[in-house]
Amino acid sequence: MTTFGSDWWVMMAAVAAWVAGQNPYGQLEGVWSEIRFAYPPTALPWMYLGWVLGPAGFVIWTAGQIGVWAILLLREGGKRRLATLLWGPIWIHILLGQVTLGLTLALWIVMRQTRRSWVSGLLLAWAMTKPQAALLPVLWLLWQERQSPDRTRLWAGMLIGTLALALPATIVHPTIWQDWISSVLLYSQRDMVAAAWLGWYWPILLLAGLLWYWSGNKSWIWWLNAAMIPGPAIYSMIALTPGLHADLRNLWSLLGLITSILLITIPLTTMPLALSMGLHLLAAWAMMGGPPPRATKANLSIQPDT
Repeated sequence: MTTFGSDWWVMMAAVAAWVAGQNPYGQLEGVWSEIRFAYPPTALPWMYLGWVLGPAGFVIWTAGQIGVWAILLLREGGKRRLATLLWGPIWIHILLGQVTLGLTLALWIVMRQTRRSWVSGLLLAWAMTKPQAALLPVLWLLWQERQSPDRTRLWAGMLIGTLALALPATIVHPTIWQDWISSVLLYSQRDMVAAAWLGWYWPILLLAGLLWYWSGNKSWIWWLNAAMIPGPAIYSMIALTPGLHADLRNLWSLLGLITSILLITIPLTTMPLALSMGLHLLAAWAMMGGPPPRATKANLSIQPDT
């Protein structure tokens, strides 16, 4: 129970310190001494809303993330895709009170839009309040939109959103950006940070990538984001959620779900975090249906020329 919502309470303690005119990137009162607030100053204004609501803010935020994800899954693939909610990292995400899922869903909403407006830019600016989870998809989207007639509105929305989020923290605490940069430089010394490409486990990441490609999965931007993102816990695999789908009628998909759930039950004292991340990417490949279906005789038949 000391772990439940721990990351959320760290965020709220940082907001409380900021409101009191203190350094939110220093030692925070009432939270574990080894955990520090790591988000950029642009995150403080919107997290302030959760702080005002108190414990209810945690409940509303958590329920909102799950609710929006369920709605997007229903729109993408119907009720069958709701099985994706069983994806193992989501439970670690909820247990810790993280925000990665909500910001990833904002990116997904923008990706699904056929035309992007200044509101899309606002969502991108909000997602960038956790840059390590959003930078790659945002850069990819901006590249895709470089010749779109809507690109000016998209850029304007991002600029307005970034300024709106940056100004309150900067005005209240003018040196806050220096404090954040100093904190980020020391973060890896205070907390465990890992990625699937770190250490001696990169062959597993390579295997997962080859299998993903072999299966013809189109969600490469989400897979690459999850593979590259560094994080202190397995919840960073949440970055893959927009590209996932599961079907409990498929044995490979069922195997992937079970594997992801089993992996989160293994203590990190037994399995290194980087290894667990790589294995989760293998489990994600299985969730997507595993090997591509074999071509049938009908598919291989030669059609006569016309």
